[in-house]
Amino acid sequence: MECRLRHSRRARRLRLQFSPRGELEVVVPAACSEAEALAFVARNRAWVERVRARRQAQRTLPAARDSLRPQEVVLPAIDEHWQVVYRRGRGVRQLGEILQVAEGDDEAVAGCLQAWLQGKAREHLLPWLRSTSERLHLPFAAVGLRNQKTRWGSCSSRGTISLNRNLLFLPPELVDYLFVHELCHTRQLDHSPRFWALVAGFEPDYRRLERELGRAMCHVPLWALPR
Repeated sequence: MECRLRHSRRARRLRLQFSPRGELEVVVPAACSEAEALAFVARNRAWVERVRARRQAQRTLPAARDSLRPQEVVLPAIDEHWQVVYRRGRGVRQLGEILQVAEGDDEAVAGCLQAWLQGKAREHLLPWLRSTSERLHLPFAAVGLRNQKTRWGSCSSRGTISLNRNLLFLPPELVDYLFVHELCHTRQLDHSPRFWALVAGFEPDYRRLERELGRAMCHVPLWALPR
């Protein structure tokens, strides 16, 4: 089976996951060899094939998320719904609830929409994080926006938080939870029991939200994924 090995100093055990584009990735702790990682994949072949089959079945369903030229854009996090029309010109224009997108090939259209999405994320996610930080009394040093493949967010040892702009495709409660999670990392950088106790103090239902967040990449349309 084709797979990509990603070595991680923070990982404590071997872990399998699929990227949004369906690539099998093996997270490999520093102490594990490549041979051990490949043997781990072989032992879990049945699980890999089940997940691949389920993902393939999902992709055969008629869904706007699998298009690079969407007819609509829905951003549940901020409760916005846009109809998309294609026109001659450049970039993206907002007219009421209509998005006018420059005509072009699929990749060009996706690029225009991604640039527009970056602006929406800056407009909404950054103030939202700052408001949550003030409410929880958990300050952070700086914040940036990225288009991450597998992470919704991260926090550095210096207190810099990175947010995935595709959070806009998630329900508000998951965005709120992600903010709580990353802000708690400003006090406790690891995922130790002390960290989870801190999270639980702000969000008692964190286990359910963590599970839902782990499955939430399916909400992101194809055009919004990293190229």
